[in-house]
Amino acid sequence: MTSITDTRATGSNPSYVLTYTYLNGGDAFPHLTGVVNNISSGESYTLAYGSNLALTSPFTSTAFGTATVLQTVSMSGLNISHSLTYGLGTGELTQVTMPAGGTLAWTYRTIYVQLQSGGAGDRTADALYPGRDQ
Repeated sequence: MTSITDTRATGSNPSYVLTYTYLNGGDAFPHLTGVVNNISSGESYTLAYGSNLALTSPFTSTAFGTATVLQTVSMSGLNISHSLTYGLGTGELTQVTMPAGGTLAWTYRTIYVQLQSGGAGDRTADALYPGRDQ
């Protein structure tokens, strides 16, 4: 992503300035860590990451490294944030907690398909559970 255009913007300047940061030496690509607007509406966003989430294949349980995952998106001006939670091992997004405490949660399952050349597995979101944190 290189720019965001807001319909409230006037002039030819980009509506938002994006900040990318290399979070650790192993990053192949920088991560989006900030978004500030140029339209004088006051909001800006900070994206915070957690690192070293160990990953394993949901099909074979083989370990294959670690991941840096988005953990929080905070919006200044309104002083609110969204928190993201991931499954241990697979790194699949399992829950998003909204600023007022509501949640969206996912479960996953593996679907196996028998092909003429052999079997193949596919990982899919099995269910979405809207709710409220207790």
